[in-house]
Amino acid sequence: MHFSAGQWPALKMRRFLLKSATLFTLLFAPAILLIRAQPYDDPGLHALLAQPAHCPMPCFMGIRPGSTMMDEARTLLEAHAWVGEIEQGQRDRVSIRWEWSGAQPALIDSTVPGILRMSSGNRVGAIYITTHVPFETMRLLLGLPAWLNTAPIETGGRTYYFGYPDQHLLVWVQAGRCGGIWNLLGGSSSFAVMAELVESPYAFASEYIHRANLYEMKRITSCRPR
Repeated sequence: MHFSAGQWPALKMRRFLLKSATLFTLLFAPAILLIRAQPYDDPGLHALLAQPAHCPMPCFMGIRPGSTMMDEARTLLEAHAWVGEIEQGQRDRVSIRWEWSGAQPALIDSTVPGILRMSSGNRVGAIYITTHVPFETMRLLLGLPAWLNTAPIETGGRTYYFGYPDQHLLVWVQAGRCGGIWNLLGGSSSFAVMAELVESPYAFASEYIHRANLYEMKRITSCRPR
């Protein structure tokens, strides 16, 4: 192959860029791999989900789903610095709602009340919290979920439920019907600390994915025909 005199500068430049890219890869690839190998940690989220020594998992705000009685849970809420006004109607003995005081972590969405729901034996079954935390941050801290379940909502979008049975956590995000994976990963997440969380998605009648990875999340969030 022959090159004209005018082609030599361009050829030399391409060779130079190729060598530079190769050198960059050799120099920085170990550092990139090391960064990727490090465990992800978000101090604020980790502190929010951390289990204190005196309150083993599952536990949140000193309340243990599956163990704490509803009356005891209300007493704990009344004494908690994060909690403002507590609501429990006379006709609603199965749940307790509370407003946030302003002292709660900034990651919690203060516009949405916290909720306790009762299980059998007048015990707390689950604690429901809405956050400003993108699901991607949750995923990076908790890892891939044991299962993913999804259901349509009245607005035309979908709710995506992510099960973490080992952590007693159910995490969910609402996204548009055609939002795509970035809409899902960037959506604000809610979570429930639960006494019992089904470990097998085969218990669901609706759509689920076992050991959902990012590729499967991308597929399931793509636009579907009505």
